Amino acid sequence: MILVKEVLKGDKRGYAKREVEKVIVHSNLNGVVYEFSQKDSFEEWSNKLGFKLDHTYATGSSLVEVKNRKVLNYEVPHTLKEVFVTDKEEIPTDVTRMVGLVCGDVVFCYVHTEGNETTIYRPKPQSECYEMLPQPVQDLIVEHGIRTIDFI
Repeated sequence: MILVKEVLKGDKRGYAKREVEKVIVHSNLNGVVYEFSQKDSFEEWSNKLGFKLDHTYATGSSLVEVKNRKVLNYEVPHTLKEVFVTDKEEIPTDVTRMVGLVCGDVVFCYVHTEGNETTIYRPKPQSECYEMLPQPVQDLIVEHGIRTIDFI
């Protein structure tokens, strides 16, 4: 189960415009929280991971009195699974390449979705498939961050 919170901005007329301020994702995999400042960024990222947010997944909402915000809660029936690999042969051919962290290094990881389950393949350190991004790119990521839609 993936937990998603959609934070809506309110104004004097309420929340009729449904203007999304941010989307927060709590992964069942490792407790990692992903935060998106735009809904379309979240949608692009979730499409890469093989799931969509649907109103039927809504579990309720809460009104946050601070700064007129409303939080919509969703439970998405999708599972994230993580596999550490030592050889590229262990990775299916129909994957999406993304960027992730392994032991503090920014490396290429791979995402494969089948039904309601997404498997993230991360390379084990010192394995043949442990492909770090070039150091200048890692430095830029550390200095400026990375687009969340490219990160797992």
